[in-house]
Amino acid sequence: MLVDTEVGEIDPRFASGSYDIKISRLVYSGLATADTADLRVRPLLAESIEPEDGDGLEWHVVLKAGLVFHDGTPITSADVVATYRSIEDPATGSRYRATYSYIESVEAVGPLAVRFVLRERNASFLPDLTFPIMPASALLAGPDRPAGVVGSGPYALTGRSRGRVELEARPACGAGAGAPRRIVFVTVRDDNARVLRFRGGGADLAQNTIPLHLLPVLEK
Repeated sequence: MLVDTEVGEIDPRFASGSYDIKISRLVYSGLATADTADLRVRPLLAESIEPEDGDGLEWHVVLKAGLVFHDGTPITSADVVATYRSIEDPATGSRYRATYSYIESVEAVGPLAVRFVLRERNASFLPDLTFPIMPASALLAGPDRPAGVVGSGPYALTGRSRGRVELEARPACGAGAGAPRRIVFVTVRDDNARVLRFRGGGADLAQNTIPLHLLPVLEK
């Protein structure tokens, strides 16, 4: 896939560019997903998401059993709690801290169960559960923090260099049978160079990066 700007931060707590966010959602999965045919939010890593009271201020989330990160470690409630607490921690500096400020607390109530308590009812709570879950160990500071990117999504980061990001499918983490085995994002800043690369068979996809006046070149 050809992109017109350098891919930046993949860590979902800091990802801001269009490609950064898209790649972070391939490498990491959330409790829920809105990537559905009708755009309705549905559980992804979660088995169930249910309100605990009639006011919509307390929610009980249960993770699916047997889920693992790319390194094979189990995904547990501790990872969910660590992810959301990291977003809300001022020391983290996440650009999404204000977005989640309506969440009062996130508490593990079992190995696979989490309780969310909201300060106020919020219509975006379910969509906000699409935020990617990271391993608690990756959120540690200092020498105990593991090297590399350990995701929970359908693709693992297998290589990165200037102008190039390589992903590989992880069937155990949700990559379906029809998913491409490998996706490579290549930065090509020049419009003409992107078109020439397509014509030469050096790329399969570009999203909104081919100017309209150059499209006829691809039809020849």
